[in-house]
Amino acid sequence: MTTTGRTGWYRDWVDPDTLPMHVREALEAPNLASILELRRRTTPGKTALIALADDENDRGCTYLSYEDLVCAIFRTARAFRALGQSRYKAVLFLGLPSPEGLIAFWGAQIFGSVCPVNPMLSAEQLHRLAQAIPAAAIVAPSSSLSPMIHAKAIMLGEALGCPVVIADDAADAPTPTLVRLAAGLSGAMPESDLPSGEDIVACFPTGGTTGLPKIARLSHRNQLAGIIATALIHDPAPEIVTANGLPLFHVGGGVIATTRALVLGQTLVQLSPIGFRATRLMARFWDAARTHAISQLIAVPTVFSDLIDRWPGGANPIRYFIAGASKLPAQLSARYEAQFGIGVHEGYGMTECSGFATGNAVSTPPRAGSAGRPLPFYEVRTAATTPAGAIRHWCAPGERGRVLVRGPAVFTGYSDAARTQEKFLIDANEVRWLDTGDLGSFDAQGDLWLTGRDKDIIIRGGHNIDATSIETSLLAHPAVAEAAAVGLPDARVGELPIVFATLATGQTVTEADLFAFARARAEEPAAAPVRVIILDTLPMTAMNKIFKPELRRRALEFAIEPLIPAELGLDAIQVLLEENGDLHVRIPSRNSADLTALSEFLCRVSVRHSWTPAPAQGVSHA
Repeated sequence: MTTTGRTGWYRDWVDPDTLPMHVREALEAPNLASILELRRRTTPGKTALIALADDENDRGCTYLSYEDLVCAIFRTARAFRALGQSRYKAVLFLGLPSPEGLIAFWGAQIFGSVCPVNPMLSAEQLHRLAQAIPAAAIVAPSSSLSPMIHAKAIMLGEALGCPVVIADDAADAPTPTLVRLAAGLSGAMPESDLPSGEDIVACFPTGGTTGLPKIARLSHRNQLAGIIATALIHDPAPEIVTANGLPLFHVGGGVIATTRALVLGQTLVQLSPIGFRATRLMARFWDAARTHAISQLIAVPTVFSDLIDRWPGGANPIRYFIAGASKLPAQLSARYEAQFGIGVHEGYGMTECSGFATGNAVSTPPRAGSAGRPLPFYEVRTAATTPAGAIRHWCAPGERGRVLVRGPAVFTGYSDAARTQEKFLIDANEVRWLDTGDLGSFDAQGDLWLTGRDKDIIIRGGHNIDATSIETSLLAHPAVAEAAAVGLPDARVGELPIVFATLATGQTVTEADLFAFARARAEEPAAAPVRVIILDTLPMTAMNKIFKPELRRRALEFAIEPLIPAELGLDAIQVLLEENGDLHVRIPSRNSADLTALSEFLCRVSVRHSWTPAPAQGVSHA
């Protein structure tokens, strides 16, 4: 298979002489198909995929070589064409990462592009997403693998008049399965069917996995640049065995933890079709890691917390622990360093960046709390902006500003062109910068420290939840006048949705009734609020907008109240909203009461706190 399109584009960003040969070969390829063919041709017998089942041993384990996997992916791409669809169209992916599901996921990218969506979204939301792409076909799991997702996909296909194909070869499948459609087709791809580097390979819904998200369109070059950038700060060696338990509808699971392994010629271990939710498999994760020689794990902080609690002792084969999606508590990384001699390396990015834009390189000890330094193929800067959102000036080290990103991994744009324009800022040199919506500063060493976020997203265990969707559902109650959802700090998952509401004049309703109403109308389980609180008024800005920083302060008070001894009371604790928007908790001297649990909680949720008056050894900050 030959390649077409511009090669050598990466030389503007990295010195090719510093790159391993297999990395340089991947960068010279214009599309995913060419890279997969290269891996099949050079290492046909190497194990590409090990798929584990959620059982108590490895009876359900599937092994696929690069020869078998790549040929199956190419046959699946041709099977999509056999449905009468033209190439480069989007496939709505409601599948799960079973072996067949992964083949369908990659096959859709060779056929055209894949749009993996959260199958827990409501039928209405899925319908609107499918129309916005628009979908050429829908991939679903078999009814035996997931009856709920299967039934939802069938109904969606009927509503859209769109073909539904089942990824798994279930004998009772009422619609065509990709395995059957692909049987007998060639495992080679004609060059005329290959996309260019600028063609779209994936469409990821973003901006919150509830509500109607924006659909970020990534080109082959965007995806490849993001993959190689993270590989160069982690470890691009083909000998790496990486495990994935993340869902495919996030760029972390759909690109960095899965597709990256194939691009680098590594071995991917898929932790069952339901990933980290596989209870029996996760109970024996460390045994499975030893059995399959897993050397790299990419996960969210919640998973790392669960796994270290389950550590059974013995040998640890994992050399690299890599976290993303939500802020990593410094205490958690310290636990890994104490147990294994290696910490957890944190990265920061987003779908629009094709993955991490900054990160802590595995070649050096991680700096707890830092988002790390800009990766190859990315320029990351912080800027002071005007009220209208224009760049006023670039920030000096230590100066807080808006985080902006540019480079070849930055996405092509949203499916809605108007929303694309809103996502970029233009500097004085007419250079376009991605506006992340996050706030932070660089220190003198060049590390990025995030201090807040401008976007109104609640992050629950790495799962992005649009606060607006929660508010809208509660506002449907006739007694509710106003509603504002924020994140309630939680030591395990980072944040949980909590809603503050006011009532319309003359209306009466209990918090319990509103709680039940909101949970019943949540667009997915993760978006269901854990508490609804009725206030007389909501805090407002001078522009008569709801002032959410104050609500986040109150949410923190609710979170810490159970941790304060009764003899002391919440009144003795000062929960402050600082001028820069950060929260700061002032705690009475350690000698007045046992507040160890409170201090440990604040450490875990990364809230700064101090003891006052200061103990003899000085003030403690976390």
